[in-house]
Amino acid sequence: MRLFVISVTFLLLTTINLSAQDIEGVAIGTTMTKNEVIAKFGEPDQHSYSDADDLGIDERYHYEENLLIFNNSEFIGFVVSDNRWRVLTNVVNGGVRVGDQFSKIEFLKPEVATWIDNETYYVPRGDYYLFFKISSGIIREIDFEITK
Repeated sequence: MRLFVISVTFLLLTTINLSAQDIEGVAIGTTMTKNEVIAKFGEPDQHSYSDADDLGIDERYHYEENLLIFNNSEFIGFVVSDNRWRVLTNVVNGGVRVGDQFSKIEFLKPEVATWIDNETYYVPRGDYYLFFKISSGIIREIDFEITK
C-alpha cells in the first residue's frame, strides 16, 4: 500500500507545473503589492528593493531568517528557516514545514530529487530550483526560487 501511495504521489508531482509551488497557499507567479504581502505574511523585519537591470525591480521581505522574494511584484522565491509557514501545500497534504520529518518529502525519490551532499535534498528543474536542508532526519530549511 505504501508503495502505491508513493507512486501516485510521484505521478502527481511530475505532472504539476511551476505555479503549483506555494507558501501558505500563495503560488509562485502571484503578483502582490507590498500591502498585500504584509496583510498575508505580517510586517517584515526588513524590506528592501534593488534594481535588477533589465529584469526589473527585486523586492525582498525578511522575517528573521526567512525571506520572500519578488521581482516586479511577482512572487518568485522564498527561504524558510523556521516553522511559521507551510510550503508546497498544493503538492503535499497539509504542506511541509521546517521541523517536519524528512519522510514527508521522501516520496520525491531519485526520479525527481537527489542528494547533493549529506544535508541537501535537491529538486532540479529547468525553470526553478528547490532545496531542502536536512539534519538528523528533520527538515531544517526550504529554499525555492525561479531561475531567470
